[in-house]
Amino acid sequence: MLRHTTGSVDDIGDKHMGSVPVTTSGASPCAPVVLKRRIFIGSSSEGLERAKHVAQVIASDTTAPQLWSGIFEPGYLTFEALEQMLAEADAAIFIATPDDKAIIRGRNLSVPRANILLEFGLVAGRLGRHNIAICQYGGTELPSDLKGLTVIEMDPPEAPPDAPATFADDYRRHSEELLKGWTSRLLPTAEMVPRTDTVHGYTGKWTFDMHLDHWRGVDIDPTSYAEGSGSVELFVEASGKTGHGLVWGHLTFKLTNHDVPGQPPFQGEVRFCHEISNVVCDASGGVCFTTRTFALQKMMASGTPPPTVGTLTDLPEPWPFAWELRCGASPRTLEGCLNAENPGRTSGTLRLIKVDFT
Repeated sequence: MLRHTTGSVDDIGDKHMGSVPVTTSGASPCAPVVLKRRIFIGSSSEGLERAKHVAQVIASDTTAPQLWSGIFEPGYLTFEALEQMLAEADAAIFIATPDDKAIIRGRNLSVPRANILLEFGLVAGRLGRHNIAICQYGGTELPSDLKGLTVIEMDPPEAPPDAPATFADDYRRHSEELLKGWTSRLLPTAEMVPRTDTVHGYTGKWTFDMHLDHWRGVDIDPTSYAEGSGSVELFVEASGKTGHGLVWGHLTFKLTNHDVPGQPPFQGEVRFCHEISNVVCDASGGVCFTTRTFALQKMMASGTPPPTVGTLTDLPEPWPFAWELRCGASPRTLEGCLNAENPGRTSGTLRLIKVDFT
């Protein structure tokens, strides 16, 4: 399976699995984008035609299958190629075909090629068993400890005497619908952010930059600015349905008062720390969460502050911020927007970059 072939193979997808989300020029930074789930399909050489069929079954506007024969280039060692795939795939499907014969406890059985099971174990350990499926063909015998996983029998059993003539075709269609249903429940992650077994791939440290267009009820016009940067530490459960974390950083600002000509601008710097809650990852590879300020420190300030900005020493309560992020155009990035309504409106754009793999 994990080898270079010199023969011509019709592959589905690009040579590398990494995908770039589709964006529209001038679109809102919070507008949803289509990020395809990247699904690796592994098989033996004998099972390649069935792997191609599975790729055709699951391919859609939201799912990008990649055959093993289209990924591994000349010069790659097996485990080098495997590491590259694991850094890019959201899930994997293994094709279990009756490639070899074995005698187990006195029984003659048809079993998958041994390296398929080895690679299944390696991939499942990184992507998580819930992100792995096995398509079973021809009554192939599987190890008993795989029975609790997502195993889909693709070939029909022997038809009962009273079965309709369409029994076999109906069974195959049902199996394909089960497979498509499984893929539809998978959550993609930004390019080059790998999935992991115990936590979601978005777990870890990110750096961020933000540019505000409103801050505490003040419009940020071309003569003013409110910009910041810092770090985000996220802890996201493997399903992407819950999580928590911290945000910390600094904000520098310059606010021009056009109502009082000649008055010096209000400018300075504050440092902040937020607690993250309500983390939810979506099917487009995006993530949203809420943050609340629990520490705010004025480092310096000069000039007269607008009434809604105040002294920057007291925390308004409550002060929740909504972060809405989607996959960016570059690998390992998220982009989106920030919004809060108390005190006054705060809004702007964000860009996060993943610092480390989990």
